Formats: sequence, structure tokens, C-alpha cells
Amino acid sequence: MIDISWKITRLEIINKDGLDNVAIQSCFDVEGVDENGKRGFTQSDVMLGAPSSGNFTPIDQVTEEQAIAWTKAALPNNGADFEARVIEQIGWQYEEKPAAADLPWLNSEAAETVAAEA
Repeated sequence: MIDISWKITRLEIINKDGLDNVAIQSCFDVEGVDENGKRGFTQSDVMLGAPSSGNFTPIDQVTEEQAIAWTKAALPNNGADFEARVIEQIGWQYEEKPAAADLPWLNSEAAETVAAEA
């Protein structure tokens, strides 16, 4: 199982249509971690839909949950593509830490360089 979390890192605001501090853009992070501690991460931003005076929330009353909901609603597939990217990153990781291969051509080049410099 992979635990996915969303975090809003910035909301860009403007004064628009007689409303003050209207959130128009959201910057966000999406992170995932599996039961083995492997992690995936992505970040982006999205333009938010313009509110009307009937559904406007003053910026000082916006909760993180509300900002996440606005952000997901502004993204295709409600942000599922970002979550899939994080899950894919986690899947690419190996259980065992990879080690660098000993490349014979690097060793021979290093030996030739040392001999040439002598």
C-alpha cells in the first residue's frame, strides 16, 4: 500500500471582480511512501477557477483541505495523474541498493592516463 499526501505550498492571490485576495493559482507537492519506506515525489502548479461572490471564501478562512480540493478540481482527472507519477517512481526503486559496476574500460583508461603522465 502506498500512502499519498498532498500539500499546498503557495496560493497566488489577486483582487478580482470586487473580491479581495482571490486565490488564482496553487503550487503543490504530492508525495507517496510505501510500507517499506520507499518514497516518490512531484510538484507543480495549476491555475484555479475563478470564484463568484456566492462561493467565495476569504483567504484567511481557507483551510488546507479546501485548498487541496480546489487544486485537485482544477487538474485533469482530479490530480490522479500526479498520484500515478508518484506511485510509478516508487515502483522503479529496488529493494537492494544498487552498486556501481566495475567498468574495465574506465580502469584501462585510468591506467593509461597515469602511465602517460609519468
